[in-house]
Amino acid sequence: MSKMLAVGVATTFLTYAGTVVAGESAAEASTVCREGAISAPFNHSIPTAHRAGQAVTVHTTLHDKTGTTFKGVFFDYSIAVPANHNHWGPAPTVSWRWGSGSWHHLALTRNNASPDHEWYSQDQTLGTLKAHKSKALQFKIAFHKGDPTGTYDGVALIGARTTCGQTLLAVAGGLEPAYRP
Repeated sequence: MSKMLAVGVATTFLTYAGTVVAGESAAEASTVCREGAISAPFNHSIPTAHRAGQAVTVHTTLHDKTGTTFKGVFFDYSIAVPANHNHWGPAPTVSWRWGSGSWHHLALTRNNASPDHEWYSQDQTLGTLKAHKSKALQFKIAFHKGDPTGTYDGVALIGARTTCGQTLLAVAGGLEPAYRP
């Protein structure tokens, strides 16, 4: 999925839920619950796997730019095959972790409607991101023999369900591994 398409899809599907942050007025909560409340810098590194099964890691750092602690922080991740390929082999093997926590397997579903031949995850709950604090979100990705070579486009959409409902708070782009056996 292209980054622009990901942002468009995210904006369409993740609407403002109007959830009020405990102890704040509705006006204060709506100011906090907006795209950009959490920053997720674009990752400029493209780690490359040179053989099937070799895991590479991409990451971003989520930073709460507000004075509010976000609860129920979650993400969903999508990854698309390199441009000009239409291979639908098995999804790459993906795991994730937040901070220095343990690794978790990330189940991916094929998006048959995608012209970019992508897979996507369901929402994954991270937990709490404290006011003005940062925490790393990492993805470990391994490819299969016969997967297309090139750079895979990866994007994570970030929200905070308990604090902000389904409002999109950040788009973490550049989570792009490459496979060049």
